[in-house]
Amino acid sequence: MSPEHAIVASNHTYLPLVLSEEHIMADIYGLTGGIGCGKSSIAKQLATIPGFRIFDTDSVAKKMLESDVHRDAVNAIVGEDVYLHGTLEKARLAEILFSDAEKRRAIEALVGPGIWARIHLIARDMPPQSILIVESALIYEQHTENLFKGIIAAYCPNNIADRRLRKGRGMLSGDIAARRAAQLPAEEKAKRADYVINTSGRRREVAVRTVSLAQKLLSALNP
Repeated sequence: MSPEHAIVASNHTYLPLVLSEEHIMADIYGLTGGIGCGKSSIAKQLATIPGFRIFDTDSVAKKMLESDVHRDAVNAIVGEDVYLHGTLEKARLAEILFSDAEKRRAIEALVGPGIWARIHLIARDMPPQSILIVESALIYEQHTENLFKGIIAAYCPNNIADRRLRKGRGMLSGDIAARRAAQLPAEEKAKRADYVINTSGRRREVAVRTVSLAQKLLSALNP
């Protein structure tokens, strides 16, 4: 998990607006998963399938917090200047937020309205018979799961996830443990989800599972 996962935010008061407007014809699903379980890889593949569009809350939150608009508020919340020469120190911010749940929630509240406002605009402009996937690591932690049509969870055992994180991101065991402690266990997310994609196998196997789910979701679109 990249440092900005600590600052992913949502605000459940905004998503009902997205889902309730009659002129929004797209189905909206949440995509989540434990750290290192391959959620982003699934999102990238779904983005290549006609009828799907991905909204990456992690990337949007990162851009919002990197902007000057939120600089003073972020520094006030964390209690120090986390912008070195005007550039957000993501690793330092993540370190603070993973060790302080209250500060993490305050950052979530700061960027949440902007994130869901963007989701609303995207969903409003999507054509009928299309699917919006909202990718977020913290759907269950922020209790927004019931606001989507369904939840997709990427899952693999912790030992596989750890190996990926060490090899692919150079993360140390302590960093992995801290980030994992800030989330529900991957097994619990998979248990609660409507759809689960097991990412333990080879890339080709995971790709087949992803395409199969995509076809299922497309076939469930309202005529």
